[in-house]
Amino acid sequence: MLDLPPTSRHVGVTPDDPASDGWELVAREYATAAEAAGEALRHAHAADDRARTSVDHLRVREERDLIELVYRTILACTDRLHTLRDNHIMQKWEEPT
Repeated sequence: MLDLPPTSRHVGVTPDDPASDGWELVAREYATAAEAAGEALRHAHAADDRARTSVDHLRVREERDLIELVYRTILACTDRLHTLRDNHIMQKWEEPT
């Protein structure tokens, strides 16, 4: 995505506040998802300590790697959203009146 659509409604997210463009809601949802994925990753690291066999360690490691992929993907999406929002705000400031 190179630029944000005018509102989050264009990507299927209806903001709580009808006057809002909805991107703050999307940012909050990404932040919540990142927190949950980070917590899941911490639990996966802790589970590795409780694995008893080499097969258990392998399975936990595979699961942890998948969780980390999701976590990092959510963080990347969050960062991209913030960058696009900042660019959008800067463009508004630079528009001639």
